[in-house]
Amino acid sequence: LSDMGQFAAAIESCKKALQLGASQSVYFNLGIAQQGLGDIGNSLNSFKTVADFSQKSNNQELNQKATQRIELLQRVARGEISLYTVNQFLYAADLALAGNTSQAIRIYEGIISKTPNFAEAHLELANCLAIQKNYRASLQHYQNAEILQFEM
Repeated sequence: LSDMGQFAAAIESCKKALQLGASQSVYFNLGIAQQGLGDIGNSLNSFKTVADFSQKSNNQELNQKATQRIELLQRVARGEISLYTVNQFLYAADLALAGNTSQAIRIYEGIISKTPNFAEAHLELANCLAIQKNYRASLQHYQNAEILQFEM
């Protein structure tokens, strides 16, 4: 439902699933739906629940995903980046994972043009450029990411 933009329906489905005793990892999908509605506070709480649960169950992949979302949403809450930027960043990451690096590059470049201090976008753009063997541009974005990380 979240993938189709039906965030309110997704939230209700997740809540019902949790009431029926579904795994606590359902909180990840709940967090995505809450994020889609712009509910940063509840989304953060859902991802924190996922991070706690995944750490206890030693699910490192789920813990990494939840932790990344927490860090990004905390930056939104502090006003450092916009929720739109985070959503675009995560969309580009999904495209890159699916092998669509060309489209991911365009999105990362758009993010960087509006939010030049977003180190993670430089890093992911560098990764995509390296996959396409554009090493000179890749190196530049790796360097930008490194510089920006030290400034944080």
